Amino acid sequence: MHNIVLFDTSIGTMNLGDEIIMESLQKNMKDLLDGNFIVKFPTHTPCFHFYQQTRRNPRYRFVRDAKYKFICGTNIINNRMDIPWSTWNINFANANCYNNSVLVGVGAAGLKDGVDQLSWYPKKLFSSFLSRSYKHSVRDERTKRIVESMLGEGSAINTGCPTVWGLTRQHCREIKENKADQVVFTLTDYSKKPDTDQELIDTLLRNYKKVFYWPQGTQDISYFSKMNHTDEITIISPSIRSYSELLSQGNIDYVGTRLHAGIYAMQHKIRTIIIIVDNRAADMAAIYNINTIVRGDKNLESMIRTPFPTNVLIDEERIETWKSQFR
Repeated sequence: MHNIVLFDTSIGTMNLGDEIIMESLQKNMKDLLDGNFIVKFPTHTPCFHFYQQTRRNPRYRFVRDAKYKFICGTNIINNRMDIPWSTWNINFANANCYNNSVLVGVGAAGLKDGVDQLSWYPKKLFSSFLSRSYKHSVRDERTKRIVESMLGEGSAINTGCPTVWGLTRQHCREIKENKADQVVFTLTDYSKKPDTDQELIDTLLRNYKKVFYWPQGTQDISYFSKMNHTDEITIISPSIRSYSELLSQGNIDYVGTRLHAGIYAMQHKIRTIIIIVDNRAADMAAIYNINTIVRGDKNLESMIRTPFPTNVLIDEERIETWKSQFR
C-alpha cells in the first residue's frame, strides 16, 4: 500500500466541470489508485502557508513523502500566475508540497494563439517542482509542447483529458445517431455573447419538444435569466448528481457551450454537439474528433436535424504507456 496525493481541482471550484474531471479521473485510474491510501489537497486554494511546511505538520509530511502526487486536469498550466486569484494558487513560497508531482490530463491557458511557451515566471515556477522522473499526461498537443519546453523533449504524453479515456470505439457505437425528442444545453458565464446565445436557445426550442438547462458555472444561471423565451425551459439543479440523473433517462441530446458537460453526456451515451467558445474544445476537437461547431455557425440547425455518428479517437496505447510507469 502506497500513500498517494491527488491535487484536486474540484475543491473550491466555481465550475462543476472540475467535478466531472475528478470523477472521470478516479474512475479511469481505478487500477492505479485502488489498494492505496488517497488524500486530496486543493489547487484553487493554497495547501499550506509557508510556515506550515514543517516536519511537525503530519499533513505536510504525508504530502512530502507520498509515493505519487498527481495534479488532476483542467487548464492548470496558466501563463497568468502573477495574479493572486490564479487558477492554480501557488507561488515559490508555498509550492514545496508539489515537489515531484505528475500532471494528469492537464491543459494550458492564458497564452496567445500560436504561442507555445510560458513567460519566464510561470515557466521557472512549474519547472521547479514538476517531476523529471515520470512522463506527464497532457490534454492536447499544444500543452505537450509547453511542458516539453520546460522539462525537455519526451517529458509529456498526449493522453487527452481523463474525461475522454472511457470513450472507446465500442462505447461510441452505442450512442444514437438520430436526434432525440429532448435536449439539455449549457451557456458559459465567462464567455457571453447574448445575441448568438439567444439564437442557440431559439434553435433548440424550434427543434425539440422539451428543453432543459444545466448551469455548470456559478454565474451561468444569472446569464440565462437575462435571455428571452425561457418560460418553457426546465432548469436542472446545479449538481453532478442531478445532471447525471437527467442524462440517464435517455431520449435526450446535449447541445451547449460547456465542454465537460458535453463530454459527460457522451459518457452517458448521449448524442452530443459541443459549441466551441474557447481553446479547450477547439484543441480537443482537432485531435479527438469530438462533434463540435463554432458558436454562431448557421449550420447548427442542420447539424441537429441530420444523423451523425460519434467516433471519439482516443489513443488507448498512449494512455496505457503513461499508466504503466506507476505499476
